[in-house]
Amino acid sequence: MSYSKRLHLSFNERVAQLVEFKERFGHTNVPKRWPENVQLANWVISQRQLYSSKKLETERQAMLESIGFSFSRLHDPIQDALIRIDTLKRYRSEMNSPLAIPSRNDQNAEYASFAAWLHRLRRLSRGGGVPDEVIEVLSKENIILADAAATSHYVGGMKQESAAFETNYANFMSWLDKQEAEGQPRELTYRASKTSKDAERAYRFVEHMLTKARHGILPAIHRERLTSLRCLINGKLIQDVLNPAPSIRSVDGGSIRNATLAVDAAKLRAEIAQAHADSVTSEAAQLIAEAQRRSQEAVIRARKANEEADLVEANARERMLRSKQTLSTSGGIRTRDNEYITTAELSMKIKYDERTIRERLKDRVFILGVHYTNGFGRKILFIWNKIEADMLDGKFDSLDL
Repeated sequence: MSYSKRLHLSFNERVAQLVEFKERFGHTNVPKRWPENVQLANWVISQRQLYSSKKLETERQAMLESIGFSFSRLHDPIQDALIRIDTLKRYRSEMNSPLAIPSRNDQNAEYASFAAWLHRLRRLSRGGGVPDEVIEVLSKENIILADAAATSHYVGGMKQESAAFETNYANFMSWLDKQEAEGQPRELTYRASKTSKDAERAYRFVEHMLTKARHGILPAIHRERLTSLRCLINGKLIQDVLNPAPSIRSVDGGSIRNATLAVDAAKLRAEIAQAHADSVTSEAAQLIAEAQRRSQEAVIRARKANEEADLVEANARERMLRSKQTLSTSGGIRTRDNEYITTAELSMKIKYDERTIRERLKDRVFILGVHYTNGFGRKILFIWNKIEADMLDGKFDSLDL
């Protein structure tokens, strides 16, 4: 299957290429720098970066999700092996040989990449760092990783590697002893590696040992000898450096990283929820304080209203008492001499409007049974001769209206 070599393709064209890739390999994890279509591999990486930075358009995200695209890619050695085997099959088809294996010096970059990958697997297999599933996939194509261990080239390579370790180990130890003799701490840093060739060689040696530790192929005897040097690497004990956490590209490292991200997200959500709860609590406290303030004001207003009502009632009782006393001393008002008038007629006589008479003068100035009567149901009739007599006597002058 051939892919377009144009550098600038539309989003839909790239999706179509990704669908073709999935039909061939059963997933959408295009390998980084995939020789068959480097542009597609880079495009997949860019989509994941856009998604992680929340810059991927919603429609494009939905289209990618519809084809089963994974936005968080973890390295899967089995899927990687299946893609590599597809390259091997095309090479064998071109060579017309069912057992041919390309060389790392092949002019075809894709075939050379396969050879380099197979070489790395052979090295990893020495320490048991290759998954059984990958070994099974290779065995189906008549590739046995363990066969390389029986060759004189491999045995010689092991001897050469052991000699290289001894040489670099001695150089590293000599550099540390020199540091200690000069009164410096037994610590190798990246900055120190830029000061001398010996420090640079020692630093590259430690980096190589760390890489082997990450792949699980660092021999135990080498680890013990390096740990016995009792030194620091960039501020960390060398035994801690040689026991790294799983890579985020591995299955275990990816799980740990996802779990860590989930915990961090949960903590962030808890902090946001706590801040929201504090805000709600503060608002509730303010509302309660405001309600208490209004309640106190209402109590004060009610107390004043009761005091005013009590004062009005006291004044009315006092006027009624005075009226009764006046009636008792004068022998009462003779009914036949009383002149009964309506509210409207009284308004004409005393020059107050009817509403003022009903709401302000009645029961505060004009007392029932003295100044007015409602003996005919709800009809109010004022006794004009009594009102006129009290007005002339000045009894209303001291009233606060």
